[in-house]
Amino acid sequence: MSVTFSTTKAVAAICVAMLVERGRLRYDDRVSTYWPGFARHGKENITVQMALSHEAGLGYLDTPITEEIAADHNKIREILENEEPKWEPGRKNGYHAYTFGWIVDQIVRHVDEKQRSIGQFLREEITGPNHIDYYIGLPFEEEYRVARVTVPSIWERLSEVLYDWRVSWYFLSLWKLVRDTPLSRAVNNPSWLQAVSKCTLNNPDYHHLEQAAALGIGNARSLATIFDLVSCFV
Repeated sequence: MSVTFSTTKAVAAICVAMLVERGRLRYDDRVSTYWPGFARHGKENITVQMALSHEAGLGYLDTPITEEIAADHNKIREILENEEPKWEPGRKNGYHAYTFGWIVDQIVRHVDEKQRSIGQFLREEITGPNHIDYYIGLPFEEEYRVARVTVPSIWERLSEVLYDWRVSWYFLSLWKLVRDTPLSRAVNNPSWLQAVSKCTLNNPDYHHLEQAAALGIGNARSLATIFDLVSCFV
């Protein structure tokens, strides 16, 4: 198994889709209908669909997210409630690199009749019953099965450019991460989660976090099985 990065977002969206199918919420509903505290500071009209489509205006947070905060869903909830949108929700699209996962987790917690976290919901409703090896919040006893993530050296990256010059666009994307842009703010908070210039993703404590935007743990087979289950109901 390995970290599945942003593919985790698709798995998280499936959890929401199950709740929609069960009539617990609708995509056009306002998030604040189920999570009243979210309505603060101009977020009252953000819908579930906007949150899932990266249109909520919360691509990055002003509050630095520490490891302690990331491990406490109540602290994350309070930060999200007190955050102001960075653009008018529903009018523009901007990548919610990590905030997608925290928002969706809170939606699931507030909508699910058992108030389960997204990791628990996934385990009890999808992966457990179907014997699928995929986790949002990896149990520590499964850590020995996780492959280490490495980043390519500068020479390895340059060799790819020599092989195909179109890869040079990749370096342009790196520049956007270095400059002070909305994208760089989105991917650099939490500052302790890094996978571009260096890799910090091999920490078992991070794998244990229920970060539903970037830290799912599984493999190609488990992801394919999850998506195949969805196709059976389309």
